[in-house]
Amino acid sequence: RALNAMFARWRISATNNWNISGELCSGVAIDDTEIITLNPGIKCDCTYNNRTTCHITALRVYELDITGTIPDELWNLTYMDDLNLARNYLTGPIPASIGILNRMQSFGENALSGEVPRELGLLTDLRSLCVPLVPFIHVIELKFLI
Repeated sequence: RALNAMFARWRISATNNWNISGELCSGVAIDDTEIITLNPGIKCDCTYNNRTTCHITALRVYELDITGTIPDELWNLTYMDDLNLARNYLTGPIPASIGILNRMQSFGENALSGEVPRELGLLTDLRSLCVPLVPFIHVIELKFLI
């Protein structure tokens, strides 16, 4: 699973509140708990295929001192609409693969560098984007009016 691979790389684990019996989309991941209260945390939408299929729609790994580049496994979470990896130590460019997450509405700040990929234009639901103006010093936040 993509999420398990990312968490293993970052050396973090799911909380007991949402990883019940090894099923990621369970507990607070599928109830009315706000993602902002979970860290790390996920939210899932389990309305697919007559409520037999769940997809991760939100991921929050906020200020947990994770390092490295954005892992390729992230691009497998194609139903993601809220991604908060802010205040960590992720480095490198924002990959062009971000365009795969075309449902994403929010992308949090980090220490990423390089050009903003044109594939960002594929995120037609994007409402909030925080990207470094100068890595580690300033962050520009764009809010889109819908």
